[in-house]
Amino acid sequence: MPDIGNEVLTGAQSGLFKDKADVVVDTATLTENDWHYYRTLGIGGSDVGAIFGISPWTTARDVYLKKTGIPVNEPEIDVDQSFIFMYGHAMEPIVANVFQEITGMEVLIDTYMYRHKKYPFMQANIDRVVILPDGRKAILECKTTTYFNKSHWENNQVPMYYKLQCQHYMAILDVDVCYIACIFGNTINDFVCRRIDRNLEEEKKLIEMEKDFWENNVLLNIPPMSKNGKLETKTSLKLLSPADPKKAPLKVETLFDENIKGYLEMERKKKELQKQLEEIENKMLLEVLPIKEHMDAYQKAQYLSKDGKSYSIDFSQRTRTSINTKKLQLVYPEIYNELRSESSYRVFSIKQKTVT
Repeated sequence: MPDIGNEVLTGAQSGLFKDKADVVVDTATLTENDWHYYRTLGIGGSDVGAIFGISPWTTARDVYLKKTGIPVNEPEIDVDQSFIFMYGHAMEPIVANVFQEITGMEVLIDTYMYRHKKYPFMQANIDRVVILPDGRKAILECKTTTYFNKSHWENNQVPMYYKLQCQHYMAILDVDVCYIACIFGNTINDFVCRRIDRNLEEEKKLIEMEKDFWENNVLLNIPPMSKNGKLETKTSLKLLSPADPKKAPLKVETLFDENIKGYLEMERKKKELQKQLEEIENKMLLEVLPIKEHMDAYQKAQYLSKDGKSYSIDFSQRTRTSINTKKLQLVYPEIYNELRSESSYRVFSIKQKTVT
């Protein structure tokens, strides 16, 4: 997606899919605020993974809140998050250029936002257009990630939340091919590209899911719920008022019996599993202790077992840098106070009271 209001879209074209889908707006003319407004008018490609409950970043209720305009307490974007956004925008043309050099196919920019002719709640604003050798148009989505996510692309795989995004775009623009290219390093060997062909059966299920979300959640103002506890908790906190220490304890009767019982039962099971995990970890340490002592100063070893299996063993030296904040505070208080930052959070617990 072009960086609205900032990127100069040299060679950009518009309306390459006007015969296949309805035009919403030319995003090249929009301000950042206008761009966010138009995104609330329908479901975009980046929303689909959340609606299906498989996005690693956001929930279906997050999408619902944005589409319905319900005000939330958005957390401040930290430096790390800001860098990720900027890096993704900056790398998009590079990913597209590498794709063009490797494949030899023409790559174009289309700045229009489109919507499905039959299902107008489905919207598309694609990264690039590819002209196939036979003259047909295809889609190119440009992604960036890190080495930590490299395994998600191995063996010709595509992360499912990205595949759904591509299928969403193919359905709206009525195209048969979508390429998704991703770079996770700074060499050509760190570039991967996958081709996704249109699957009408999967597309039908996708449309049904999006239609259900739009008609039964967004239009009826009924928030959906996610099965991802961590992400859903983050979403919920956006809707809560700031904690007020002056308020007296809230008295609630019988409303959450099942929730409390379920929570305490899960807490009991968690403690049991943690104890089992500690026992397993202790046994693992005891098993490898003689190997570590035998290796002594060696960091790597090759081992051949009695049954002929070969193993590589790594016992490498690692270095970790940390700051002694206690000493920093006592010796250099001015620097400590200048660099110190605070963040607030709320801790939840349930304890059964003994009735006397």
